[in-house]
This record gives sequence, structure tokens and C-alpha cells, in this order.
Amino acid sequence: MTIVTLFLFPGTVIHELSHLFTAEIVGVHTGKLTLAPDVLHEQKMSAGSVMIAQTDPFRRTLIGLSPLFTGLSALWVIAWLLPSSNEQTLLSFEQATLFSSSSFYLSLLLYYLLFAVSTSMFSSKEDMKGVLPVLGVLLLISLSFYFTGIFAFIPLSVSLAFTTILQTLVNSLGLVLLIQLIGFLLLSLLISLLQRIFQVRVR
Repeated sequence: MTIVTLFLFPGTVIHELSHLFTAEIVGVHTGKLTLAPDVLHEQKMSAGSVMIAQTDPFRRTLIGLSPLFTGLSALWVIAWLLPSSNEQTLLSFEQATLFSSSSFYLSLLLYYLLFAVSTSMFSSKEDMKGVLPVLGVLLLISLSFYFTGIFAFIPLSVSLAFTTILQTLVNSLGLVLLIQLIGFLLLSLLISLLQRIFQVRVR
């Protein structure tokens, strides 16, 4: 578990710093920041944590969901950088200069960050405490705006920009899903192989 948490360390840093910075921005006191693995009890481990003072539901929601928005922003940047890097990597492969090309190592780094960030960007149960009622209120407000036609007054340029951002995010999340699926299959094969070798069953 320690090896896994170290492998996902960049995502953990982004996750916990998102909580920390958001809390400071909205005026909520913060305490100890931990970026090292910590065993909570026999079958549960925390990759990192930050102490946040008690606050109202709306600020708690912003703090709890901040890693998701930060992670999506990071994925958008990575998805924007990947096509150019992949193109340069393919060109260096055709020219037989793959391992001397900086674009090849940049692509590897970007794919690694894509995996690490996407794995760590979702909020935990502790992060989601008090979030659901606020999200319900926001959903009702959004529905009222939709049915009253307020959204119709949004400028076309804003709508197009928002659509472009969403399309990039959809592409990056599709790539994330593929990477996670490949990782899951490889880990499943590895666990199956180890079970056969050592004659044990991993739960």
C-alpha cells in the first residue's frame, strides 16, 4: 500500500493542497497537513490529510469538492498538451530517435500524471460530509433557472467556450477511463499470478 500511495503521490499533493488553499481562500482555519501514508485501521489507509476547522455547509462544500475541480482543471491542461507531445513522439519514432527525444519522456510524464491525478481527484466520504444538501439546493436553483429561461440569455461566445472546455474534458476522461481499465486488468493478472505462485488468496 505504501508503494501504491507513493506512486500516486502527485495526485495526493494536488488533492490535499486543493483542500488547504480553498479553505484559506474562503476564510476557514486549517491545521496539520500530512502527505505521507497513514494507517487508519486494519484495512484502511489514508494517503494524506489536512485538518479543516468547522464551518458552514456552503464553505464546507467548496472545500470538500475542490480536489474534483482542481483535478478536472489539471486533466484539461494535460489533455491540451498531449496531442502536440504525441505528435512529436511519433515523429521521433519514425526518425529512429525515440529515446533521445524529449517529447517521448514528456509524453510518458503526461500519461503518468493523467493516471495519478485522475486516481486521486475524487472526494472521500469525509470530504463529502454536509455536501449533498448543498448540492440539492444548487440543483433546484439550476432547474428553476432552466425552466424560467434565464440560461437563454447566456452569450453565444460564452456557450461556445464552455462547450469547447467540456469537449476537452470528455476526451481526457475517456483517455483516463482507458488507462484505468488497462491498469485494472494488469493488476488483476498480477494478483492472479501471485495467488498461483504463493498458494494464497488476496481479498
